[in-house]
Amino acid sequence: MKTLTTTVGTTYTLSAQLGQGGEGTVYALREARDKVAKIYHPARRTAERENKLQAMIANPPTLATIAKKDSQHLAAAWPQELVYANGTFVGFTMPRVTTGTDLYKLLNPKLRRKHFAGFDWRHQHRVARNLAVAIRTLHEKGHVIGDLNQKNAIVSPKGLVTLVDCDSYQIASAGELHTCAVGVADYLPPELQGQAIEHVTRTQAHDLFALGVLIFQLLMEGYHPFTGVPLDQAVSIPGKVDLYCIREGIFPYLPNASVSQPPHAPSFHTLHPALQALFQRCFVDGHHTPSARPTTAEWMVGLDTAAQGLRECHRTTAHWYLETAQDCPWCTPADIAQYQQRLQRRLQEQSMPTQMPAPRPFNKVGRGKRHKRGGNWFWLIWVAFMFGGEIFSFIADLF
Repeated sequence: MKTLTTTVGTTYTLSAQLGQGGEGTVYALREARDKVAKIYHPARRTAERENKLQAMIANPPTLATIAKKDSQHLAAAWPQELVYANGTFVGFTMPRVTTGTDLYKLLNPKLRRKHFAGFDWRHQHRVARNLAVAIRTLHEKGHVIGDLNQKNAIVSPKGLVTLVDCDSYQIASAGELHTCAVGVADYLPPELQGQAIEHVTRTQAHDLFALGVLIFQLLMEGYHPFTGVPLDQAVSIPGKVDLYCIREGIFPYLPNASVSQPPHAPSFHTLHPALQALFQRCFVDGHHTPSARPTTAEWMVGLDTAAQGLRECHRTTAHWYLETAQDCPWCTPADIAQYQQRLQRRLQEQSMPTQMPAPRPFNKVGRGKRHKRGGNWFWLIWVAFMFGGEIFSFIADLF
């Protein structure tokens, strides 16, 4: 199968294979460089999936406004056309995201230094805001992501966010609900932990929990908000600590009797107070009351407020931190030592005595020439004065 057709008769030819997953394979298209085609594996080419994609194409999200300006970008790699091979449904086309890197590479500090060189805490606030903006465009259309996690978003070099793997979302259209059958446990809210999620109707509150987790990871050096260390080492926690804390509603960054935050994680007070309040609503208040979780709009306002309250570190321009903090929380002992060495060298340079400029070297050649020219005029005048009469008489006798 190399040739595809759409419902309106457009023909595409499959080109290079770009990726492969559990549901299908993504190919470049020879006739459209700005698009790709996702071709499902034969077992996934169902009538229900075809109907779901038709509903998505009929109700796409709007472009996302990325900042206070009116500039917009693609919020999601949304399905555009159904494609068929010999009249049989096989997949769909979608926009090709040509620039960007997976979100999880920004969450991990080591990968961030490699793939997002030059990104500092300001950029991470900006990416968090743009992620909230992209999700808002979907929620405005009534869609629910359901499987929001660190691997289904792409971040551009400018910090813009495009959501991918959109065909797994929950879509409601004309009274028909197309559910989301997948999810990553680390990003599922407490009410979905242990549930058969393929049969659960997702809500926007479920997405808001996952959004809170991703924003926390973006701003807290990749640490999951529910990862921690048991206060009583004699107590055995079943399974992963973060999943246990999600189920029990234990937020390790606030005082509790069971789990403390990881020893090397940033302090919760590193964050702006506005963000601390939003995280508490998301993870503590929202444990029993999902509707208490902050909306995308509230996250946008909180992140804007926090970004305006950042200042640059006096030791290195690579660090930005809360202006009300007493010192930069990102400076390592090596950063401090390098700064002290630079400061010491600067003080030594300032304390060195000022040297007088060296005298200008004597130009023997130039001075000699000027003296020689002056001497020649002197002797010409002297000869004219002493022998002028005889020279004049000699010349007169010749004529």
